[in-house]
Amino acid sequence: MNNDIIFTEVDQLGELLGEIKRLQDRADAIKAKLKDKLSLQEVDVDGVQRLVVNGAIYKAVCNATDVVATDTKKLYAHYGITEAVLANFKKKPTARYTVEVSVNK
Repeated sequence: MNNDIIFTEVDQLGELLGEIKRLQDRADAIKAKLKDKLSLQEVDVDGVQRLVVNGAIYKAVCNATDVVATDTKKLYAHYGITEAVLANFKKKPTARYTVEVSVNK
């Protein structure tokens, strides 16, 4: 990075997001190693695989369980619940805002 360049706030944001991405990639690689080690652990009586790894400063506690989801489309079809009926039970939408940053070409 050239210190003579005065970055705008958008440029600063882009730089920060780039650094966060690099750090996240490193963190994800370590998490993948922990997940591999976790998969070798026995399942306990509660159906959980657990791995505790102590570092010099930090401790990682890793857990794995099976999650069961409900197929709501099949459930609605089975009971004849239509979109019109569901509309009566939908909550007010919540606004979500996103900011995407890319390299300026």
